[in-house]
Amino acid sequence: MNKNNEICRVCLEPVKRTTYKTGLGKTVCAGCVRQYRNCFACDEFVDKERALRFSDGRYVCSECARGAVYEFDAKQLAKIKRRLAWFPEMPIAYKVVSKETLPKRRRRTPLNLGRSKPICENHGNQLLIVSHEIEILIGLPRELHEAIVVHELFHAWLHEHFTDEMLDKKDAEWLCSHMSLLYLRACRAKKPWRKIIKAGREQYLFKHAADFKDKVSWQIIHRLLREAKKKQKRSRVC
Repeated sequence: MNKNNEICRVCLEPVKRTTYKTGLGKTVCAGCVRQYRNCFACDEFVDKERALRFSDGRYVCSECARGAVYEFDAKQLAKIKRRLAWFPEMPIAYKVVSKETLPKRRRRTPLNLGRSKPICENHGNQLLIVSHEIEILIGLPRELHEAIVVHELFHAWLHEHFTDEMLDKKDAEWLCSHMSLLYLRACRAKKPWRKIIKAGREQYLFKHAADFKDKVSWQIIHRLLREAKKKQKRSRVC
């Protein structure tokens, strides 16, 4: 018998032996795992026979599949840019890619939904960013797709203003997730997407989180720019 008296999210019965956890921490019994599949996007469970399946093995519910993004849309990117109080200065190559294209993560960690990569060139003794490459997983529902685009755009913005030594990777992930969460709130997006982005943000410990949570995006940008200037001055003194 399950010592924690956990209840299966699907059949609502006590879990007797083996338990499974979804990306959002939902508990599912072994019997329901065999019969149902959780949508990779919204984490809701659908009958295995009715669920749609991507060639890479992801299952998706019909509602998420109906409004999903399968190719690059320049108008959508322009719409996102108009909503932001910040934007990377360098040119951006934007792609919608398959699951296999994105870097793999360790087992039992959330699916990788996108990545941002700075393209650098040598100019004299300096390595400078000349452009960015952003890749987003194919098949994401529109609002979740836009949130991941904002997340990766902020990675690009951080790359332009902070070196790896100036900003810890976990701090950067928290900030990028927080900016995408602010975007979803401004768009009045559905709660499932905000919950998913918030869950992703809470994976990372950021010691200044309390200072940023109650601020809007332009206030965050101003504070980060001040910190970047301070750190640059310190590095010159050293």
